[in-house]
Amino acid sequence: MEITGSPPQLAFLPVSDRAGPGDDDWHTGDWDGSDARLLVGPDGGTVTLPQGDYRVYVSVDPPGPENIVRLSGYLSVQ
Repeated sequence: MEITGSPPQLAFLPVSDRAGPGDDDWHTGDWDGSDARLLVGPDGGTVTLPQGDYRVYVSVDPPGPENIVRLSGYLSVQ
């Protein structure tokens, strides 16, 4: 399945937030080869996050009816 034709969407939720991403949590990233990326930081970037620990979700919407959402990992902003 070709997924790099659609931009990835990324969501960053505090680890204490167990509800999962909502519609307003998603930010459009881009591809670096087969890796999704988005500039994140405490003092600027595409997404500015306060210090803390976050769960990172990635959503990809390839052609067809599927929309793939996965917990990708964890991010610590210091």
